[in-house]
Amino acid sequence: MARVVGQRDQLARSVGIAVTTAVMLEQACRVQLLADGFGGVAAPLPAPESERAYAHTLDGSYVLSAWRYLVRRTLAEREQGGSVR
Repeated sequence: MARVVGQRDQLARSVGIAVTTAVMLEQACRVQLLADGFGGVAAPLPAPESERAYAHTLDGSYVLSAWRYLVRRTLAEREQGGSVR
């Protein structure tokens, strides 16, 4: 039983990470297209600075935290009768 529960939890984590990564990628692409539409980014961050600024996003707990937020937001919108974006 514990093995089955563990597998289910691992699958849920994997699905959450995959969906959240796709949502974040879509948002990043949207921002990039907006920036390009306004002439592009004037001066992108150098690699060492960007690695330091975004290091926290490489941790799986960050992505799972974002997943939990997306689930809460979706449930709240459904309860209010709104459409889920």
